[in-house]
Amino acid sequence: CWIKCLVVFVLGNRGGKDREKRRKREEKRGKEREGVRKIKKGVKMTIIELKKMMMKAKKEDKTKANALMMLVDTAQKLAKEKNEEVSEKHIIAAAKKLSKMAKESIDAGMAEAKKELGIYEEFLPKMLGKDETTKIIKDIITEIGSKNIGEIMKRLKARGDIDMALANKIIKSL
Repeated sequence: CWIKCLVVFVLGNRGGKDREKRRKREEKRGKEREGVRKIKKGVKMTIIELKKMMMKAKKEDKTKANALMMLVDTAQKLAKEKNEEVSEKHIIAAAKKLSKMAKESIDAGMAEAKKELGIYEEFLPKMLGKDETTKIIKDIITEIGSKNIGEIMKRLKARGDIDMALANKIIKSL
C-alpha cells in the first residue's frame, strides 16, 4: 500500500504539468470543434473547409486541387509567420498573393494560370467598381477636409473591398 501512495505522490507532483498539457490540448480541440461548427453554418471560410475542397478536387480536377493546395500552404505559412492560427484573413491574404502571382504567369504566357486565377479570385472579397470607389474617396476627402493621400489610402485599406491600385489612380486624378 505504501508503494502505491508513493507512486501517487510522485505522479501527483508531475500531474500539475500533465494537467496543464491536458487543459491546453482540450482547448485546442474545442477550437477545432468551433471551426467545424462554423463550416456547418457556412459563416466563415476555414482551413478545414479548404482541405475538404482540395480532397474533392483531387478526384475531379488536378489543376484546382493544386491551386487549393497552394492556397492552404500559403495561408498556413502566413499564419505561422505571425504565430497565429489560420483564419479567414490569412486565407484572403494568401489568395491575394497567389492571384498576383497567377496574373504574372498569365503575362508570361502560361495557359493554366488563367484557371488558377479564377480559383483564387473565388476566395477574394468582391471589389467595388470605379464609380463606387470614386464616391467613397470623395466622401473621405470631404470628411478629412484635405487630399491627404496617406490618410485616404489607410481608410480605404481598412475597408478591404476596394482595389488599391484603382483607388490610387482615382485619387491622383481628382
